[in-house]
Amino acid sequence: MNQSIESVIPNEAVEEFGAPDVATSADGQYWSAMWEQRELRYMPDELPFKDVFARHVPKYGDCIEIGCYPGGYLIYLSTQFCLRVHGVDNFSGVGRGFTEYLSRHGANVGAVTEGDFFQFKPMIAYDLVCSFGFIEHFYDFRCVLRRHAALVKPGGLLIVTCPNFRRVQFVLHWLFDRSNLRKHVIAAMDMEAWRATLCESGMEIVEMGYSETFLFWTESPSSLASWIGRRISKLGMWVNSRFNRPNRFTSPFMYCVAKKVAAAGPDAKEESQVGNCRALCQL
Repeated sequence: MNQSIESVIPNEAVEEFGAPDVATSADGQYWSAMWEQRELRYMPDELPFKDVFARHVPKYGDCIEIGCYPGGYLIYLSTQFCLRVHGVDNFSGVGRGFTEYLSRHGANVGAVTEGDFFQFKPMIAYDLVCSFGFIEHFYDFRCVLRRHAALVKPGGLLIVTCPNFRRVQFVLHWLFDRSNLRKHVIAAMDMEAWRATLCESGMEIVEMGYSETFLFWTESPSSLASWIGRRISKLGMWVNSRFNRPNRFTSPFMYCVAKKVAAAGPDAKEESQVGNCRALCQL
């Protein structure tokens, strides 16, 4: 796929990209321990947000997922929407046959980078930038959102999702999944903060909301908590299969779809793109 001139980020700006000191609630050791024990399997039926994708994801173009392992979303977006997919992830498994795995499942794979998102130096801007359960692991989630937005080309889309561990979900995770709850920044699960940060970053909110009615999962090492968690999970699946009432109290996920404001005229487009680069450089 040919790159349009407005999709290319100038090299001189890329070289100035900094790495902000963004503290995380879940370090690389946590992710390595989790992913190393899980087999790579593509299970499209278990992916949430497919209804959101159907309403908003464009056909064709370049898409990047931030925190792209284990790749289910990349495969789905590429095969269903004819997107060339890219990714960045700090997990070492990205460099061990991951690209081949994506290709075997039919994905049109661009560049997949093993490394820190905050050190990432993209060579293009993207038609679609997305992350699924990434921003809620950072205390300065606004900085993370701004870096997401800066990668979107004018007129392109951003899709951000994360768990909703507030209200009823908070109580359940505090009781039966406390160690996992500590790996998440509850303050990041704030739609109004997302809205304000993205609007300040040149984005227009297209859609925000909650996904699913009620689901629950646990990663607790306690056998009793795990047993109770599995029972709640079964109840959640029963409720979710019979009711479609996404809500802020019991829904397990939240999401936002935003569009980069397209500049008017070629000069404005160039300035908008340079502005994206400057935004990244200042983070």
